[in-house]
Amino acid sequence: MGKLKFLLARIAGLNWKQMFRKIDEVHEKSGRSKLFIFFDMVWCGLRYQAGYMDYWLFEMYDLNAAQRKTVLTRGINNGFIKAYNDPAYMPEIENKLKFAHNFSEFLHRDWLDYSTASDAELDAFIEKHPVFMVKPVDGQCGRGIEKLDVRELTEPVREHLDGAGKVLLEECVVQHRDLMALHPCSVNTCRVISFTHGKKTRVVAAYLRIGNGKYVDNFNNGGMVVPIEEDRGEIIYPALDKSGHLYDVHPLTGVPIKGFKIPLWDEVIALVERAGQVVPQVGVVGWDVCVTDNGPLLIEGNESIAAEFGNVIDAYNQDRKSIDRSVTQEAHDFIERNPEMKQLKSTVIYNPRWMKGIVGIVASRLIETYYRPTVVLTMSNGFVTGSARSVPGFDLYQAVESCSDLLENFGGHMYAAGLTMRPENVGEFTRRFNAYVEENIDPQMLVPQVDIDSELLFSDITPAFRKDLNRFQPFGPGNTAPVFATYGVSNHGDAKLVGVECEHLRMDLIQRQKPNTKIQSIAFQQPTHYEWVRSGRPIDVCYQIVENHYRGTVTTQLRIKDIKPVLNK
Repeated sequence: MGKLKFLLARIAGLNWKQMFRKIDEVHEKSGRSKLFIFFDMVWCGLRYQAGYMDYWLFEMYDLNAAQRKTVLTRGINNGFIKAYNDPAYMPEIENKLKFAHNFSEFLHRDWLDYSTASDAELDAFIEKHPVFMVKPVDGQCGRGIEKLDVRELTEPVREHLDGAGKVLLEECVVQHRDLMALHPCSVNTCRVISFTHGKKTRVVAAYLRIGNGKYVDNFNNGGMVVPIEEDRGEIIYPALDKSGHLYDVHPLTGVPIKGFKIPLWDEVIALVERAGQVVPQVGVVGWDVCVTDNGPLLIEGNESIAAEFGNVIDAYNQDRKSIDRSVTQEAHDFIERNPEMKQLKSTVIYNPRWMKGIVGIVASRLIETYYRPTVVLTMSNGFVTGSARSVPGFDLYQAVESCSDLLENFGGHMYAAGLTMRPENVGEFTRRFNAYVEENIDPQMLVPQVDIDSELLFSDITPAFRKDLNRFQPFGPGNTAPVFATYGVSNHGDAKLVGVECEHLRMDLIQRQKPNTKIQSIAFQQPTHYEWVRSGRPIDVCYQIVENHYRGTVTTQLRIKDIKPVLNK
């Protein structure tokens, strides 16, 4: 019943125009029919509580049933919030008057409950604050908030306020000079999301909300949002508005957004960690924090954070992909400009500007090109931190451990590791790590190869065979998925390049000896074979066998590891 309620709620508030736009995008990326995508979206809504944005954002059209179960969809996220937020205590956060009482020590400003204020109290407040903020007690998304200057009123103050019902009057806060320069018309707040369990509150995400011509900074009321790197309080992405526009600089003030650092960020984190303990029964809260020249203060708390945060995740994910590619290219260019690095048997590369969260991805991508143990380093919180990746057969952990006296911290396993060191140790670490690899790696480990477990005919890949294969799961390090080879196959149909940059090759393959045996296949990061495959000329392939699940139907897909054109046939 919960899933059905979620689906009905989503349908009621559905942006059909945007939904069909996402269907078009999935169609272009995947090559699947729009009708299939539509019904698959509906199925994912019923089965996984996924909205169309979830379906598009997490590329659920390319996931099997087991993989789809791992996706944190909007509906599941809402369920998580409900599980950790006691409904009986939510008004203590969501009701602005109760919030003001509960969190008075964190407000650092005057406020007045208009519904109970006497004339004398109101007059005293106005005399002290002729310009103040008027807020509905239960308002959301910045709606109903007014900045009132009583000196400009043509009617009595009470007459003006009575029309608003129950309201909270608050002293106007003056934001930090750096945030003022970004957009002076609104208070540009940090939305800091915390998770409280017992006596521990942790910050799990944060983003900056920026006004764009209005008195409020709310995303749903004309503002913009941009993720904050929680470890250093820095903006590394463009800001996003509700129309999907991205801004490297503020469109009104011209102040750069990318590269902006939140002032007094450590104090912001400390404030939220303390506030999370006031009403611990509400475990997941989005805190609106204003940073002033004198320190941070709370504006309000929000239990309903999923919708706005989902949009931020969307922007973050999409821009991260482009950053992944740009940083990888930057690393490639650096190596190519340094011939001495190309001659080594390992790679250690450092750039303090790179984003901490992507260095592992970049290390893996560098291995695809240079095929050798790789360490990618960046700067975070005054320390150099990074990720290391290895090639099959070489014990990366031992290589990192051999430099342990230079490291503040490290951990991992044979094929992947994380490490932290002081900046002054980077040079020596690079020298010693490269020396260790030089002395201990078998040259054969530096030759890219695909180990083939067995040759198969396509006709051998039956439901019974797939069932037997699944008995060997789970696959991973120490139990890798088997790789099979089939020779003399060809494309049957319309091969397509798919992906954001047409980097993947999707095709339907048939075996020449068994032309009636057709299997859908996908070759990731292998666009160079497109013209040959599209022509229908024969190829040899090696692959892993995976399953696609759709509405109870299981189909086979080949995940192509390598393609070899067959010449002179």
